[in-house]
Amino acid sequence: MPAIPPPTPVPETLNWDLWLGGAESRPFTAGDEKYRAYIGDKFAKEDFGFYLPSRWRAFPDFGSGLIGDWGIHILGPANWALQLAPEYLLSVECTQKDFPVTITFPNALTLRYEFAARPGGLPPVTVYWYHHPGGDAYVPPGMTDEEARKIPGTGPKVGPIGKPGGGGYNCIFVGSKGYLGTSGRGEGVGLLPGSRWAEYQLPAPSLSRSPGASEGDNHAAHLRDWMRACKGGASACADFAIGGKYTEWLILGAAAVLCDGKLLWDNQKGEFTNNSAANQWVTPKFRKGWEIKL
Repeated sequence: MPAIPPPTPVPETLNWDLWLGGAESRPFTAGDEKYRAYIGDKFAKEDFGFYLPSRWRAFPDFGSGLIGDWGIHILGPANWALQLAPEYLLSVECTQKDFPVTITFPNALTLRYEFAARPGGLPPVTVYWYHHPGGDAYVPPGMTDEEARKIPGTGPKVGPIGKPGGGGYNCIFVGSKGYLGTSGRGEGVGLLPGSRWAEYQLPAPSLSRSPGASEGDNHAAHLRDWMRACKGGASACADFAIGGKYTEWLILGAAAVLCDGKLLWDNQKGEFTNNSAANQWVTPKFRKGWEIKL
């Protein structure tokens, strides 16, 4: 959004001050006709409109755009498989965005994260995040969309089913011997092109699984995984030991979108070393009365 609509009355069912929490105080607005025309009828029907219930994530004061919305899901397989962590992050840079940040994150952008070598012989690696609503997906050079997809009825069955050809991939690993893709929130997997997956034989399972089916809708298995951990069973597949560090390095991409140039990260100090202005986005500020004392 390029501008904030004029203030409107706060609904009786909303505690606006409580909803704002630690964020800087501002007038409530449900939007205006120009705003509703911009977002379309589908979203204009949502209660309250401009900031809530769902669009808060678009504003730097409240969220991190699609980086924290879908990036945290889609890049999960890369975080786990490549053993990524903030202590190995060297830099993050926003290399492309479709408009400068005014009050919301851009619609389209590209981030580049650079990681140092990790234990276990893992070499330095570069991770990209790209989003463009309605835009094009990454396809390996010399490969068409159709060639990249799974061939229906062939290869191991892994992940959600029901989409023609198994659907596309939203996270792709570029290796020295080929390409591997994951889909959804990481529950689908396959080799690219689809002809390679058609002839592939899965190795014997070696990692613990969430309880439940690995095909179709995995929502129930996800919930059972969490409840099992709450009751003293095996740790959840993405508990805080994994999710905490993952969120730390991923969310630094939001700071890169809000600042120009490559940001160099010092994890021991918890700050960017070459851009002091960017550090305002590392540690949140709280308005008076909402401070957190540690």
